[in-house]
Amino acid sequence: MSPRESTLTWISLVALPVVAALGLLVSLAPVGLSATDMPMPDLVFLPLAVWLVRRPEAAPLLVIFAIGLAADLLRGGPLGIGALGLLGVSELLRRMADGLVRGPFMIEWLVVGGLFIGLLAFQCIALWLTFSPRPAFGLLWQHAAGTVLLYPLIAFALRPLAGSRGRAAGLRSLA
Repeated sequence: MSPRESTLTWISLVALPVVAALGLLVSLAPVGLSATDMPMPDLVFLPLAVWLVRRPEAAPLLVIFAIGLAADLLRGGPLGIGALGLLGVSELLRRMADGLVRGPFMIEWLVVGGLFIGLLAFQCIALWLTFSPRPAFGLLWQHAAGTVLLYPLIAFALRPLAGSRGRAAGLRSLA
């Protein structure tokens, strides 16, 4: 690994928790207090997904678990369900990263969106099995739609930190 690649990896490694924490803080901000407002997209999942596709080596499992656990704690959900789902999705994305970066962006977007919907389904099943209250179906789909539709914008915004699609593919092929 060249010094430039090593520096980029370290920057990405430090930037991921910072960006995820900012996303968590923004999602916890008291905006949209009326009952008719659309739920906030998942601003913790989106940067993690971008990082896992562009720079999977800069997203260690321990960091992902810590981010998921912090999100569970601060959002007030059952402790560990979101973190466990995030770990599962992150490993799937990590294994598919090479193919996603080399393919068209639309495929990446569809895969990330499908995995997010699967993550929500896992969380709902886990809540059902533990007899915990589940979110309303309509709100859940609005949350999923907002998150999936926001992915291209987040991927574009995080290009300087997480890397562009071509550069990520080139760096991984050198390894």
